[in-house]
Amino acid sequence: MISKNLTAVTAALGLSLVATSVSAQDYFFRIPHVTSANEPVQEALEHFAELITERSDGRIEAEVFPGGQLGTNLEMFEQVDLGAEIIILADPGYLSNFLPDFGVLNGPYLLDTPADFQKIIASEWYAGMVDQLRDETNLELLTLNWFFGDRNVISSRPVATVADFDGLSIRVPPNPMWIATFDSLGARGEQIAWSEVYGALASGVVNAAEDPLGQI
Repeated sequence: MISKNLTAVTAALGLSLVATSVSAQDYFFRIPHVTSANEPVQEALEHFAELITERSDGRIEAEVFPGGQLGTNLEMFEQVDLGAEIIILADPGYLSNFLPDFGVLNGPYLLDTPADFQKIIASEWYAGMVDQLRDETNLELLTLNWFFGDRNVISSRPVATVADFDGLSIRVPPNPMWIATFDSLGARGEQIAWSEVYGALASGVVNAAEDPLGQI
């Protein structure tokens, strides 16, 4: 796996896949994310970085970069595909820019409960998609088993029903499934980097955004 420059949509369980693939040569990985250093994900990724060093007996080190310091999610994926040594934490929608079928994993109403997602990542379809991603790009998917939480809408006007999305200007990530989802609801999706969302809401560029509570 380290024969290529390594990247991942990762959670803590991805660590063993990295550590067991490394020779005596030292490695340094950057672990960027687009959310604030004050959010729970920062603490989790710092712990992940500590485990990388501990379980590799110091042969691999990693540093966390919050707040979009290394660019947007899409920019970081592109950096890795060009050879940057980065471990990325992001949703699978961004993988659809490299392998379109991954976008279905961000589809609305895909699951009855979060536990149902385990059935997907245990499937032959998922295994085949991971292999195809490895063969066709410089991306290596470690795991998709980190649960961020339900999506929540923040808005300058009440959003209590599907009909309330009609005409709503809402920030969306720059990947096809999110754009198509809110378009189907009648909303006007604006592609804005997460680090710029607060300014966009404050200035009225958009009237709404959505994300898990930890990020909001």
